[in-house]
Amino acid sequence: AGMQAHAERICAIASKAASALSGGASFAGIDVSMCPSLAEDESIATGFESLGLGSGVFGGTGTLTISALTTRVLKSLGSDTVTLVGYSGLMLPVCEDAGLAKRASEGRCTVSELLLYSTVCGIGLDCVPIAGDTPV
Repeated sequence: AGMQAHAERICAIASKAASALSGGASFAGIDVSMCPSLAEDESIATGFESLGLGSGVFGGTGTLTISALTTRVLKSLGSDTVTLVGYSGLMLPVCEDAGLAKRASEGRCTVSELLLYSTVCGIGLDCVPIAGDTPV
C-alpha cells in the first residue's frame, strides 16, 4: 500500500479510538512531516542520498528537486479521508538530524543552500548552527 492508504488507515483508527474515549475527545488529523533522526541511517539526508542525487550526497545536484518533490508528495496526502494538521511537510533541521549535521560540517550544504531548499518546502530554517563570529 502507498502512503495515501497508510494515512487513511491511521486516520480511521485514530478517529475510531477518539470516539471510544469518554470525555468528548476528537481526532483532528495527522501531521505527515518527515522526522529528523539522530541515527545516521534514518536521516533525511541519507534518505535523499538513497534516491540517487546527481552528486551522490545531500547538498549536491538534485537536492533542490528532491526537496520540492518530497514537499509536494507530503502536501498531497490531504483528502476527504485524511485531514492534515500541523506543518505536514519537509523541514531540514540540521542540529536535529545526524546526516544533515554531517553534510553541513563537511561543507556540503551551507546556510545559503538550506535557505534555497526551504523556498520549496514552505518554511524557513530551524536548528541551524551559525558560528558566533558570523557578521549580521
